[in-house]
Amino acid sequence: MGTWALESVAMLPDEIEVLAASARHEGFRFVDRLIEDYRSGANTFAKPEEVLIAIRQNGRLVGVGGLNIDPFEGSVNVGRLRRLYVDPNFRGRGVGRALVRALEAIAVQHFCTLRLFTDDHDAARFYRSLGYAAVSSDANASHQKLFTDRP
Repeated sequence: MGTWALESVAMLPDEIEVLAASARHEGFRFVDRLIEDYRSGANTFAKPEEVLIAIRQNGRLVGVGGLNIDPFEGSVNVGRLRRLYVDPNFRGRGVGRALVRALEAIAVQHFCTLRLFTDDHDAARFYRSLGYAAVSSDANASHQKLFTDRP
């Protein structure tokens, strides 16, 4: 199984195109949007409370995910999980959970609420297993988690 390494990245990993191709194969375009937004400067996860994290196993990029100030909320107290993707060959091994927990550890330092959007049933189940509640009345968010025990 090997060991995982989580790292905050200031530049897109060289292997991001491999993850994007895998995501496209599954019918997902959000890794492509991550690449496009990063390259255009629209979203580089560069604000102090933002981060892009890569997760590797034995040196191989197996997942990526980001944390932004939620652009749909208009409040600096609300964060958003963005562009989270794990290679399907590594799902079910705790990689996604480790990635989300690392993002949450940063989010709790800056935000009261963490939101996300997914329309994928498996992803929704995954987020619910991590304590995210479904949001029914918001076109910009499907799930959220409140941080009641902030430092």
